[in-house]
Amino acid sequence: MKTSKNQQGVTLIELMIGLALGLIASLAIFSTISSFESQRRTTSSGVDMQQNGLLALYSIENDIRMAGFGLIDASTSPGSMPCAKVNSYLSSASGVYTSAPVTLTNGSTGTDIITINQLNSDTGGIVTGGNAATLTAPFSAVGTMSLDTNAAINPNDFILLSQSGLDCTLLKVSSVASSPTGGIVVQSAGNALSNSTSTPPTLPTYAASAVVIDLGPASTSSSTTFGSTNPDSTPTFTTTKYKICGSGDANCNLLDLMRSEDAGTTWSTVSSNIVTVAAQYGVAAAGSESISCWTDATGSACSGTDWSNPPLADVKRIKAIRVGILARSAQKTTCNQTTPAWYGGSLDISGIVGTGWNCYRYKIYQSIIPIRNVIWGNL
Repeated sequence: MKTSKNQQGVTLIELMIGLALGLIASLAIFSTISSFESQRRTTSSGVDMQQNGLLALYSIENDIRMAGFGLIDASTSPGSMPCAKVNSYLSSASGVYTSAPVTLTNGSTGTDIITINQLNSDTGGIVTGGNAATLTAPFSAVGTMSLDTNAAINPNDFILLSQSGLDCTLLKVSSVASSPTGGIVVQSAGNALSNSTSTPPTLPTYAASAVVIDLGPASTSSSTTFGSTNPDSTPTFTTTKYKICGSGDANCNLLDLMRSEDAGTTWSTVSSNIVTVAAQYGVAAAGSESISCWTDATGSACSGTDWSNPPLADVKRIKAIRVGILARSAQKTTCNQTTPAWYGGSLDISGIVGTGWNCYRYKIYQSIIPIRNVIWGNL
């Protein structure tokens, strides 16, 4: 077969040049795709981190805004918070539980544990109009209690006995005399959802003129304890806690923010990839309503006696809680991330996450949350 002398082909050099150009184009395309994919992962991880951080902060902030029992001793003007601790006397739920709206504890994993106490009641437990009854004789044991008035006190009501310098005591009314000054008969009471810390001491001796605060009727489904799920029962003391799931915790994933509605008996997950919850008390000087100092959960800063177990005078000075949430990206990135800091100081990430902590992205979400005991400050 004859071929034309003008017929041309592709030389080896031209073929190699074409392959080289195609390879360069392919590398450029794949590099662009890889860059877009990396950016997509970074953006997606950032969005997840933002959602987790904001959800964690919203949940804590919402609970803290509802903190406080609203217990007010109306015998003073203005009314003041009657006590920092409450004795309960029921064998199945005995203990001394705090009536401070919020308590902070340094957790074992380097993060703070936030405990929020709340009185679920239509009236908030507030005694208004000077209607609190007072003792007319000393009282130191369950039985008959002599009052200057038993008006508005009914059988099965819970009452709180309060006297300056003593812890309050929670009791249940068994019967009420027909005479307005005939007194009442009381028995022991407990709180199933209390934050029990120790067996209560012997019932303190309350002097004549000690204040009796009526908290309302007992639960219709449980005549001896608060804590019923019955929506018509009032009042109900509840203790909500927040903590970070650590390596020693069961039934949760590491770095999950956990929430408990029963003082730490059972926990549910609020948000994931939360490295640290840091919190501080906002404290006002005695006789003031303006925050002048911030303090951690321990120590004697802000002229406090001991913020791990503050007395009533210091509890009254706590006006707000400052919270910082440190959220982490779910996926690793370049290992050049630096340690973030919040307004309470630097945060120790390596001690919580371990080696490789700087290969993740971090973001801090912060808020200052006023609590309802601002109105309890007795100026």
